[in-house]
Amino acid sequence: MLRRITYILVFLMAAGEMASAFFGSVIALPIALIPLTAGIGIVRKRVWSAYGFAVFLLSQLVVAFLLIARKPGAASDLPTLVAGIVLGLLLSALLFAAGRSMGKDGAPRGHATPWIVLAALATLPAFFIQAFVIPTGSMEDTLLIGDRVIVQRFPRPKVARGELIVLASPQIGPRRPSSAW
Repeated sequence: MLRRITYILVFLMAAGEMASAFFGSVIALPIALIPLTAGIGIVRKRVWSAYGFAVFLLSQLVVAFLLIARKPGAASDLPTLVAGIVLGLLLSALLFAAGRSMGKDGAPRGHATPWIVLAALATLPAFFIQAFVIPTGSMEDTLLIGDRVIVQRFPRPKVARGELIVLASPQIGPRRPSSAW
């Protein structure tokens, strides 16, 4: 029963990813293959399909925490990120429980390596690069408002003449009312 609930949720997740890729950016379509592959593996009773997708989801939670750490002033995105983190933790716990259940029933383990490599390939770039959107027209001859750039964060490159430099805008918090003393 737990396995059935798990693969139904994973297939629904894959369907949601496919729908968002078709109605949004088609380039995100390969992302839908990850839960789809996990769902097929869980249907075929492969233990590491459940464990592996849980590891992948937990690695994506690391990226979510990294986003929160990089943009502490983005309070409007915070409820969405927190909801995603909670949902990811719950789904990961369900996947681990389904994997344990299948393992106790004697299901074949499958292979862990592809899932670990996938989780690493999906997570590691977030530590080295960051995407930015150009907010103003200060460089309109070169960059337009709304253009997207990817910036190397680590190791910090040495600045040379003719290169673009990205400066993050300062976070301006709400003003505190002055006291009427």
